[in-house]
Amino acid sequence: MTGNGGWESHFNKAKHIVSQMTLEEKANMTIGLGLAWRCEGHSGSAERLGIPEFCYQDGPAGVRASDFVTVFPAGVTTGATFNRDLMYRKAKAIGEEFRAKGVHVALEPVTGGPLGRSPYQGRNWEGPGSDPYLVGEYAYQTVAGTEDAGVIATSKHFILYEQELWRQLDGLDDPWRHVSYQNKRTYSANADDRTLHELYLWPFMNAVRAGTGAIMTVYNRVNHTQGTESSYLLNDILKEELGFQGFAVSDWYSAYDTVNTFNAGLDVIQPGGIDGGKRPQTAAHTVEAVRNGSMSEARLDDAAIRRLTQFYRFNHDDPDYPTVSFKDMDLNSYDEDGLFINHNRDVRGDHDQIAFEVAQEGITLVKNTQSEGKLDRHGRPFGLPLTKGQKIGVFGSDAGPNPNGLNACQNWLSIGTQYCHGNSTNNGTLAVGWGSGGGYFTYLVDPLSALSQRIRSDRVGGIESNLNNAAPHDAHYRKQIANQVDAALVFVQASSGENVDRFDLELFAEGSKLVQEIASWNNNTIVVMHNTQQVLIDEWFNHPNVTAVIMPHLPGQESGNSLVPVLYGDVSPSGKMPYSMLKRADAKHYPTIDWSHNPDPHVNFDEGLFIDYRQWDKLDLEPLLEFGFGLSYTTFEMDSLSVTPKKGHYPTRVPNTQKTVNPPGGPDYLWDYLASVSVKVKNTGCMDAKEVAQLYIRYPSSANTPPKQLRGFDKVEVPKSATRTAKFSLTRRDFSVWDVVQQKWVVEDGEYEILVGNSSRNLPLSYKLTLEDGNIVWGRHEEL
Repeated sequence: MTGNGGWESHFNKAKHIVSQMTLEEKANMTIGLGLAWRCEGHSGSAERLGIPEFCYQDGPAGVRASDFVTVFPAGVTTGATFNRDLMYRKAKAIGEEFRAKGVHVALEPVTGGPLGRSPYQGRNWEGPGSDPYLVGEYAYQTVAGTEDAGVIATSKHFILYEQELWRQLDGLDDPWRHVSYQNKRTYSANADDRTLHELYLWPFMNAVRAGTGAIMTVYNRVNHTQGTESSYLLNDILKEELGFQGFAVSDWYSAYDTVNTFNAGLDVIQPGGIDGGKRPQTAAHTVEAVRNGSMSEARLDDAAIRRLTQFYRFNHDDPDYPTVSFKDMDLNSYDEDGLFINHNRDVRGDHDQIAFEVAQEGITLVKNTQSEGKLDRHGRPFGLPLTKGQKIGVFGSDAGPNPNGLNACQNWLSIGTQYCHGNSTNNGTLAVGWGSGGGYFTYLVDPLSALSQRIRSDRVGGIESNLNNAAPHDAHYRKQIANQVDAALVFVQASSGENVDRFDLELFAEGSKLVQEIASWNNNTIVVMHNTQQVLIDEWFNHPNVTAVIMPHLPGQESGNSLVPVLYGDVSPSGKMPYSMLKRADAKHYPTIDWSHNPDPHVNFDEGLFIDYRQWDKLDLEPLLEFGFGLSYTTFEMDSLSVTPKKGHYPTRVPNTQKTVNPPGGPDYLWDYLASVSVKVKNTGCMDAKEVAQLYIRYPSSANTPPKQLRGFDKVEVPKSATRTAKFSLTRRDFSVWDVVQQKWVVEDGEYEILVGNSSRNLPLSYKLTLEDGNIVWGRHEEL
């Protein structure tokens, strides 16, 4: 560790303090105290040196399992906004709530672990989508926002964490199990060097560049070595190649051998304690390892210095830093021993507003027939937006509250376990998935409540509802309502979460059957989908009576409040698909999860660089919904594509920097700007709205890359009849590929094509550039 990245003074202070510590105090810095404390994770103190215990807490949607906090939209919803400013502001608000609750280390953001290789992965929704560039931009903004609030961000999970099954060594008595047999080893995620770098490492480069103070490792093995015990990953790649100056922390109970993990480069083991997940891990064990020679004191010093550098960097030694005011997963004021554990500290402030904005900008309209001009019997247009005065019918349990309580099934209480009804017909509206990425709602505005309030305030129109999904005994009532209303809104969902992968890609509670049933009775059926990731819906998507389909994804506590203004056209939807969705006949091309018994499971990433739209482009498949797609209530035109080359700082091929400690995020030459790009976006419709201009690059054939890759986006607000400019900046990294022989990033000589449009399949503007020796050749570029 060098203190690079502006942390030199904090590094030097930490180094000085560690030099004064006893072995026991050093060990306290690097290992957890177990679960019998107030936070999800704790590491120990050195009180005589002014160092208190460290509090670690999830998660990506806010302070998990605590009261009076905001439950923000999930990562997938945030990704669908394609709005960097909202990504940053959401993260800063989350960071402020963590700090106010007394948390030092926020266990977020999800940074490409999982990236979304397979739609069956239960936790994909915690991240922003299935493209490394999008995830990288999200990671940078989220780290910056969280840490600007004074809290350490933890970018996770490093690396190749793409399924839940076999991620841990589960015991047969584990209540969270979903299979009846036991694996002897965690699964090994096996990917080639180039795939690891260009897909899965890419977002972590952004996170480290942004200054992430911590990085969390994975449960599983990576290329046959336990992720927490891989010196290649932790030292060669993370700390040397990426120049990471913070501390690497294990995921909970993922460090199977204390000595091996520390010797491999892990810096903090969590949760630790005498139980240690049936593997006792305490400071005493660490001290003994140093004394018996199993682990060097220099390695322990390095780990302690890395942890303390962040302590001083964020002024966590300030006596005015808030104390921990809650007990993880316990909303009671006192514990069973009568100890005061929860101060009921309300830390929300005005964060409901940023939660609302993110939820609303993430809403993605994927089908709408209103532009076809078809009218109902009252002369009103079909589809969206709804018209004031319409009588609407609301169907599906996803529209209403959970009858089992606001926070039923919110943590690791996953669908299909003994704790929740398997594929229940009524879990209420889906606002966030389950597991460590979830949260405890103080309130949740469901869509039915918000729609009812809107109609009451309009003092015109009407609303009827039946939330019993496809229950046969209620068919008569659903038909009666559907036949009487001007628009039938059908709410459907598909949830997922931690500890279990998805068994299929179907909507829950016979959602597809419900849509088809209502569409058979009402010729203006509008579908609202709350889903964690891909679902199979083409059997009804093109039904002539399904006039609109809209996806709010996982909107958090402001679900209904953010949706209703979009449904009524007060605001145009502006979200874009952060992943692709295939038709049922093509779903065989999705990477699946192998549920068969295998005591030594392996997951081979045979698709290499070709995931999501990259694969569908390669196979020439037409997805049902392509990556980057999203409709608006207005229309846009893009023109005047302009590319201005910039003279790079490195006029020749860069030297091999392997086996040196790089600046944070990797070599500076990768971040050198090579071109600025702009495009005019004109609003040709009748209302103000936002549009996302997207830039993709097509590489020369010698690069052996996917047909095109996202390398820029810019969301612009354009008043009706006005024109605004969308701008992009391209770095050398955007043109680079990983050379597995030279072990460095290189730019292949040849012709590159810049493609710009509003989705991965609608790119009408293009511009060709020639690059040689890592730079654009002046005078050899042309607009097409």
